[in-house]
Amino acid sequence: MDHYLSSILRSLDFIEENLAEPVTLEAISRRAGFSLWHFQRIFTAYTGEPLGCYLRRRRLTAAAYELRTNRRSIVEIALDYQFESHAAFTRAFKAALRGTPTDFRQRRNRRWFGLRKKLTPADLQHHTMNLTMKPKIKKSPAFTLVGLEARFFGPMSPDANNHLVVPALFGQFLARRTELPGARDGFTYGACHCLPLAERAREDELIYLASVHVPPRTTVPPGMKSWRIPACTHALFQHRGPITGIDQTMKYIYGTWLPRSGYELAEGPSLERYDDRFGDGGKESEIDILIPITKRRRSARAR
Repeated sequence: MDHYLSSILRSLDFIEENLAEPVTLEAISRRAGFSLWHFQRIFTAYTGEPLGCYLRRRRLTAAAYELRTNRRSIVEIALDYQFESHAAFTRAFKAALRGTPTDFRQRRNRRWFGLRKKLTPADLQHHTMNLTMKPKIKKSPAFTLVGLEARFFGPMSPDANNHLVVPALFGQFLARRTELPGARDGFTYGACHCLPLAERAREDELIYLASVHVPPRTTVPPGMKSWRIPACTHALFQHRGPITGIDQTMKYIYGTWLPRSGYELAEGPSLERYDDRFGDGGKESEIDILIPITKRRRSARAR
């Protein structure tokens, strides 16, 4: 069993042990042996479901079982399973089971719409194992990006807004692109990483930089930010086709290629690289995706 799968199974056990405890996504990721930023991508690639959504669904399942088997009050059950209020529990319950907790408790025919059992190793077989997208492995020197930042919730969050925030950010940056005349290559970069926990407004908040590669001592225009990208080895993939299909490419990278590659994730932002090949983002579009990697150590647990 590969170490990524073992890490996910550890996280699933940890979730089951803590359904009625205030466990965070950060704590689950640490138990798996990853940073939250890396683990959310790997978890989604293997399971097809964001980590936060899985945790909430399992809590809803346990809460529904309580509604079915005892007479404790709905608000007690909601608070036990870490829903902040009766109203929040009811909203989540209706979204998953097409009815309110009261309806579910009172009906004799209690159908479990929208809920599934805990995932097992057999459930985690990835559907894209026959894909053969092969990256270029390249060593990248340290370099500097300057551009505009925005915080957002990525596709692995139940409140994902990346499809709204990131295009708007690029629009704002490209309108100011002429303020950075000394760019060193013909690319526009998107860089993304997870903020330190103390700096996040919410646990699954990320930060994105729409930017260009500039000399290290470039004067940063007002309102822009500078990121120093450390020297590292990147796996460079090409996503071809509509930009709306990039999630499938990411699932392949993290769920199929990475576990079989002999590499593991390294610290540092992941990068998207855009040039004239992007076009209008439609079926003829191409972009580069660069993932920081390091050689996997046999005896080491996943980063």
